[in-house]
Amino acid sequence: LAAEVYRYGVAVNVVSPVAAVATPGVVALGLMPGEDTHVEPVEQMAEAALALATADPAILTGWIGTSHDLLAELGRVVHGLDGGAFTP
Repeated sequence: LAAEVYRYGVAVNVVSPVAAVATPGVVALGLMPGEDTHVEPVEQMAEAALALATADPAILTGWIGTSHDLLAELGRVVHGLDGGAFTP
């Protein structure tokens, strides 16, 4: 799809979390995995989504991978949801 709509300036990318994301809804519903399971901070997934949403479609399209890989490839750090520093 990315190749089909590239000429229109539309980017098509896919980003997935590296683990379960601890969103407020998931936590409230008690759907979080056990304590021995890796959980991805919601801030990391939000940062990856922001990176894709604000990227130049002429440069970043057809990208498929995890939030961690995307942020590492782009050299982006994770910020808190308020835009400040993030402390895991």
